[in-house]
Amino acid sequence: MFEKKSNGDKTGNYISRIDFGKYYDALNNYKEQLKKDYGADLSGAALIDYTNKVKLWINNNTEFVDGHRTPIALYENEFFKNGLTKEQKELYDTFME
Repeated sequence: MFEKKSNGDKTGNYISRIDFGKYYDALNNYKEQLKKDYGADLSGAALIDYTNKVKLWINNNTEFVDGHRTPIALYENEFFKNGLTKEQKELYDTFME
């Protein structure tokens, strides 16, 4: 009952309702694209703009749940939602209590 990366490798994290790998991949891809857009010199006003864009992306891709920022439904873990057996879901619920 471990999460897997997009390449199929296990992450070492227990499966959860949110696919954090998918979320962090999207965030890192966004950051890399911004760095390409800004070029090699990411300082001064460009750094401030970059930081503000990353914060905005995070705000648009997360919501507050129980006082914590959590990725939005776009990042739901499909395997958790549709792939766990009844027994695995019961084990997960017991473990997470």
